[in-house]
Amino acid sequence: MICTFVYARTEGDDAFLKEIVKIVKRNNGRVYFVQLCADVDTLKKRLKGKSRREYGKLKSFEKLQGIMKKYDLFEPVGFAKSFRIDNTDVAARDAARMIKAHYGL
Repeated sequence: MICTFVYARTEGDDAFLKEIVKIVKRNNGRVYFVQLCADVDTLKKRLKGKSRREYGKLKSFEKLQGIMKKYDLFEPVGFAKSFRIDNTDVAARDAARMIKAHYGL
């Protein structure tokens, strides 16, 4: 299973992720944290993508800027190791290959 999540390194985010980890491990699964980052210009362009409308995701650059001022969205998960990919110029399929190779999947 793949779960995407905008991590803001708050107590609530950590509690949520720890609960997910607990559930997955209780069911003999493994959790691999991956942090996907892109530069702000790329994020702005991606907000206009079709999938954002289809899945009810954030579409407003002004809202994104407000969130980025309030939270450090570029911080990795604080309680576990993460694999970080700057996917500014990396296609999704290539990022998936990088993740697979990094974790030996």
